[in-house]
Amino acid sequence: MKAIVISSLLFFSATILLAQQSKYVTHNSLMKIKASKNAESLEWENKNVSVNLDYKTGEFITYLTNTDFVKPDQDNYMTKESDAPRRQLTLEGTLPISDIINQKQETQNYKVELHLNIDELNLSETILFDMLITRPETGESKSYRMFTLNGILYNDQTNLPAFQGYDNEIQIWLLFSGFMNVQ
Repeated sequence: MKAIVISSLLFFSATILLAQQSKYVTHNSLMKIKASKNAESLEWENKNVSVNLDYKTGEFITYLTNTDFVKPDQDNYMTKESDAPRRQLTLEGTLPISDIINQKQETQNYKVELHLNIDELNLSETILFDMLITRPETGESKSYRMFTLNGILYNDQTNLPAFQGYDNEIQIWLLFSGFMNVQ
């Protein structure tokens, strides 16, 4: 009986702690990369993306792994070598959260700088993104938003091994939707 009471207390404590977090609950996250090589346009996507957005501070961070990028509707991985090192990538920065929460128009555009970090390569690069935020029509949740970020990664500045031989401009798209976890 004592074990049940202790387990219940731990469960409820964890539930209350999670409910109090000021995070946008995100889902349907996707990152796309478009690049050109020898006049051929190539595209990869990664659906294994974790997005965290604090709706009180605007702190934003996205976690993904280089080996999870595949060509859409195919099983061709961006990293061709089976023994390629698995690298954790993050995109992080601060979004204009007050403007996002109080958005009156159906769509709103912003320019935001996010930092691409790959610790294993000692890489930290700032990327300017065009961010489009769409608020659903009235009648739906007032806290629900759809985010589309589009930025350019310059190959000559980063020299990422995966993009050797590709044109200089690598286009990055991050798409996700979410709602405020308000209790």
